[in-house]
Amino acid sequence: MNVVVRSGDSQDSCQATVWIYSLDEQDILGPYNVSCEELLSVEIDERDWGVVVQSEYHVYVDVWIEEEEPLRAIGMGMIHKETDQFSKFINFTII
Repeated sequence: MNVVVRSGDSQDSCQATVWIYSLDEQDILGPYNVSCEELLSVEIDERDWGVVVQSEYHVYVDVWIEEEEPLRAIGMGMIHKETDQFSKFINFTII
């Protein structure tokens, strides 16, 4: 799973704390402290996963999974025109 936090206003800097959790409530990964534009990559398995992001700043959060075999991916997603990689949308919460 990949997570990038971006500033939601004119500030150049921001920080956030990220947790990644399995929707079956068996695993919680983190907390991870990330700065603006920093890529957080965490290995996950085939289960469904969610993301919680907490920040004192106004932030935008990009969350995606890259599938090796996009034709076998299930769920909503999108194809990146530049890379032809499939990204599956992930359930996430911002607090």
